Amino acid sequence: MELLADRFVIGEWADGNDRERAAGCGDERERLAPAWEGVRVVRGVDLASGAAVTIVEGSMGGPSEQLHWMLRCGRLASWHHAYLAALLDYGPLGRHRRFEAWRGAATWRGDAGLAVCACQAVEAFLRASDLVPSAAPRLVSVGGRVAVIPDPRAGRDVPGAAGEVLPPGRLDACAVEFIRPAAVDAIVELVSDPARGEPAVVALAGEPGSGLGTALRAIARSARLHGYVSMDAAITDPRLWALVADRSVLVIDRDDSDGRCARQRMGGEAGWRRLLAQTAHRPRAHVLVLAGHVPAPEVHTLRLERVTVDALADAVRPHAWRSWAGPAIARAAARAEGLPQRFTAALWRPIPTRARRSAGVLATVPVTSTAHLVSMAAEPSPEYGGRAAATDDRTEGEATPAGPSRRPGGPRVVRAWPISGDVVLLRQRMAGVAERLD
Repeated sequence: MELLADRFVIGEWADGNDRERAAGCGDERERLAPAWEGVRVVRGVDLASGAAVTIVEGSMGGPSEQLHWMLRCGRLASWHHAYLAALLDYGPLGRHRRFEAWRGAATWRGDAGLAVCACQAVEAFLRASDLVPSAAPRLVSVGGRVAVIPDPRAGRDVPGAAGEVLPPGRLDACAVEFIRPAAVDAIVELVSDPARGEPAVVALAGEPGSGLGTALRAIARSARLHGYVSMDAAITDPRLWALVADRSVLVIDRDDSDGRCARQRMGGEAGWRRLLAQTAHRPRAHVLVLAGHVPAPEVHTLRLERVTVDALADAVRPHAWRSWAGPAIARAAARAEGLPQRFTAALWRPIPTRARRSAGVLATVPVTSTAHLVSMAAEPSPEYGGRAAATDDRTEGEATPAGPSRRPGGPRVVRAWPISGDVVLLRQRMAGVAERLD
């Protein structure tokens, strides 16, 4: 077991009461496409969230290469895309190496048509943003959805390139830039205060759809840059806490998607117990963050405020697509009511077009060949410390961008599932029809 970049662990881990070696957790250099040559790919777990990650290590390169790489990673980390895997963290590893940590590790084994649709959407987005597309993307499963990890060259600037026009009906290819809340800056300021020598506790509250998980990822990255190791309070493996026994720790105690706090599941002591244990072992300026949908009692609470309609619409990337997608973006921003995840749920629904409009069917995308995709060794979705890896932010009241289907006698197509509000409405209509039939 190895702690990598003060945030990720690779190697053997505990899964419930059984110890096992994670399938495919070691180096993966064989059968890599040329775009992945010279890099080391390993799978591990993010200690800040318990999520499975794919870590890509490479050479630092010269000053010019470092600058281009930092710009690339900064862009990719700030974008939330329906099919692009989340870049959780990145930075140097010693003097000569660097790393990227991407959300997701299990190989995508689902529908091949949906995989092609995801790659097409990511490629269209990168090209329209005047960035190098991914020549050999890696496909992983995140919360049951396909996610694309671009190759190390993808996402870099293409000098003099002109953005391509988005095909009609592919609004799900747009990305939304992270709107950094003031509450995140306040917690980062607390972590970065060199004069503070005692432990601190702060609560972060955000209603469902406010982007709580995204905010916690930003806090965890900033904490690492200031010398902290971020740890999920739900991690129970004592070997992991032993790895950070002599370090300053940022303990994250987050509630479940159903609104019940993780600290309530453990008798109200999960995060507090971890904070006290770390302080008793090595008094340092540890920090406990109690994150949930409701304020924590008797703790100073910072709230994730709602975002204005203009700010949501302005966060859509690339800007070049607004010439034709502006009205749809404005409608999605108005429906979101200031909640970023509700905004992406409305934004990523494919737009009906005249050429493809039919009763009850949204715009679809034909499936093509998948020969260019890079596969990884089969691996189950890992669990860490007895708890399943947390789902990503798109699971909070948000629609799956697309689902596969097949028309009789025609090619396989990919369609969008309705968002949660539409599901309720459809169920009500079905109940009414059933009553009339009776």
